[in-house]
Amino acid sequence: MHIVQVVVLVGNAVILYSNLTAVKSVQAAFARKGDPVLAGIDVASIVVLLALAIA
Repeated sequence: MHIVQVVVLVGNAVILYSNLTAVKSVQAAFARKGDPVLAGIDVASIVVLLALAIA
């Protein structure tokens, strides 16, 4: 494996981890608000869509 591939793989892992922690923190923030509308939002799908839009 070339060094560039390794760097890209590690970068993707960091981005994935960042997205997963973002989903958890946003879900927790929405839960703290106690708003049923916020509770119904699919945070994971939004994060995935935003990641795809940026990429």
